[in-house]
Amino acid sequence: MAAALLSITIKGDDRLALRVEGNGPAQGFSVECNARGQVRGRLFAPTIDLASLPENFDSGALIGQGQLSITRFMEGRTDPVSGTAGLKTGRLAEDLAYYFHMSEQLRTSFTLSVNFDADGRVAGAGGLFLQALPFAKAEALDRVERLVYGLPSLGETFASGASRMDVALRSFPFFDLNLMDERPAEFYCPCERERLRSFLGALPADELADMAANGPFPVEVKCHNCGSAYRYTQDELLAMVKR
Repeated sequence: MAAALLSITIKGDDRLALRVEGNGPAQGFSVECNARGQVRGRLFAPTIDLASLPENFDSGALIGQGQLSITRFMEGRTDPVSGTAGLKTGRLAEDLAYYFHMSEQLRTSFTLSVNFDADGRVAGAGGLFLQALPFAKAEALDRVERLVYGLPSLGETFASGASRMDVALRSFPFFDLNLMDERPAEFYCPCERERLRSFLGALPADELADMAANGPFPVEVKCHNCGSAYRYTQDELLAMVKR
């Protein structure tokens, strides 16, 4: 959700990667997004014992202490642009606001909220990402920050059926709001069979030859972002060895 909000800061074929590393049970995560609102990501920990976490599901307990980095891969540039900041709380919204203040000197308000039903499924989720423009007055920014930090849970609000404009109008009743742009957000992973095949073909020659000779077959390669599994026969691996 945070990456989907951050996608508004990039354009064209640019990409953005958000990475958090921590010493908590989740160990951290890596998320990528593009300017079309397509997002993919993964937790570093394969499983998490939810029974050991606080009842309020505080993400700070999941992440722990560590660091956050944002990397921008910009069209036409070979070198990505990256910034890093330490985690203050392990709660992503607060740590993102701190990152933009420390690394990019941008006054930022961030809020993220997820609401779960009785069965532990997501019932509603929402977030706000606000950044100051260069000409913004300090008193207006202070007022906006107070409004943001006084908001009820956006997860609960969206779970009740509210729309995005409902939330915006209720949250900032003293401001004239104009809808400048609207875009969808979706999980999307560009992995495909041929791309994963190229990763296999790039293995050291002796390792690839051993795999082609001894299997087990079919050899399965799984995308760590979306979990899609791709299987390759012995004949396909032998063909890779011969190239």
